[in-house]
Amino acid sequence: MDDSRISDVSELLVFMKGLGKVHIELVDDISEKYSLIEKTVKKFKYKRLAKHDKKTVLIYLRHLTGYHKAQLLRLIKRVLGGEHLERTCYIRHNSQCVYTPGDIKLLEYTDAVHHRLNSLCLTNSSLNKPSPGAVTVTITHSSSPRTVASSARILVMTM
Repeated sequence: MDDSRISDVSELLVFMKGLGKVHIELVDDISEKYSLIEKTVKKFKYKRLAKHDKKTVLIYLRHLTGYHKAQLLRLIKRVLGGEHLERTCYIRHNSQCVYTPGDIKLLEYTDAVHHRLNSLCLTNSSLNKPSPGAVTVTITHSSSPRTVASSARILVMTM
């Protein structure tokens, strides 16, 4: 779309009123959308506009790019900060989890030491009950008469 004839926000407002409720999205490519946003922000000197004029420019950009208000405001903020808008490639940062033979042996050893516990052994109800053969010791600590005594149960496994 050639919007070179629109040079003022008042002309932009007339153009937007002429559109009515028609939704148009003229730009398909992201880099073209970014260049349109940059060009429009610089053309209308967005930073110096009044609040209602900024809203007019924002609605104009929403119609042409199809972006939401929040995304447009982020992009405009970047342009006003002097940054050039350009599409960046997404780079996935997940590394492959590769276990070495030593890691596998260590995991097997840890599993054997814990007697091959499963999720049922680790539920809250089973942690509160002492296992058979365990000795329960209660330690009470109070620093002053006003504080409530805190107690901790220590389970000592007898093998």
